[in-house]
Amino acid sequence: MEKIKFIKNMLIKQWLGVVGAIILLIFAWYGLSYALSAWKESILMDKYELDMQYKSFIDQIKINKDDLSKNPDKYKKIAATMDMGLQWYNLREWDLAVKWWKRGLNIEPNNEIGWTNLGNAYVEMKDYSEAEDAYENAMEYARKGEAGGCLALADLYKYSYTDKKDKEITVLLKCLKKHKDNRDLIARAAGYYRDTGDVPNAIIYFDKLWSMEPTMEVGEELRDLRLKSEL
Repeated sequence: MEKIKFIKNMLIKQWLGVVGAIILLIFAWYGLSYALSAWKESILMDKYELDMQYKSFIDQIKINKDDLSKNPDKYKKIAATMDMGLQWYNLREWDLAVKWWKRGLNIEPNNEIGWTNLGNAYVEMKDYSEAEDAYENAMEYARKGEAGGCLALADLYKYSYTDKKDKEITVLLKCLKKHKDNRDLIARAAGYYRDTGDVPNAIIYFDKLWSMEPTMEVGEELRDLRLKSEL
């Protein structure tokens, strides 16, 4: 019995050693990734600073870095990290934009604009699954009137993530329950139904759009749809 206990204790210690080693490797990997990312940023800042076209973006990145080092205030950190992501996005450095928007979202997870921006960066990287997740988070945290994530996800299904093209209208209708008076969502739903040949629903949504903006263009759409419905 003593021998069995000894063996069990040895096995437990070995497993704990393995788990500890894995945890250390994970921390080492993240540390290395962060160091490599910081090194890449430094190299790119030197590169872009030589080009006057990009200098304003680099200058703003430096201001943000300075703010982050001096201001421990939560909201200043959010502002600096979000803007840092925007500047790297402007420079078309998608992975660095993702890095900084993620840092900002770690501080303020309910930031709808941050999630939408993160999704946009993933679209540029052609990582449509991550973009979908980011836009869905944007929709979840959106307050009344914040429909950026909704429209971006509908665009993703329509133009990029075409394996899920049929989900475009599902997203639009889901968002319209939360933002029923949003002009852009109504216009998108009207256009979707028109383009897919669903004349009755197209008329419903173009009617809603007409009540919001009775323009010549919307009036012509309604006229053409009503003529089709009579055929």
